[in-house]
Amino acid sequence: MVVRRPRSPHIKATTSAINSIALKCSLEVYVVPREDLIILKIAWAKDSRSKVQERAVRNLLATDHDEDDVEHWLRELDLHDFAERWLA
Repeated sequence: MVVRRPRSPHIKATTSAINSIALKCSLEVYVVPREDLIILKIAWAKDSRSKVQERAVRNLLATDHDEDDVEHWLRELDLHDFAERWLA
């Protein structure tokens, strides 16, 4: 799975924990914390109304993650109202 670095300054704030890993084959891989991926996918789903993103968000929320961190950033980025249906 390829995760592109976000361009929005608001979304960039949530991705501060992205780690870059350089492999011997000159390929650079980014490892994104699960919480940041949830937030990014919610932002993408809001913009695109994509069912694929919605399904991905539901699947990610069913895994072990820091709920308080996700809630905090969703409120900070004004995404909480949109995401509320998935957070119940």
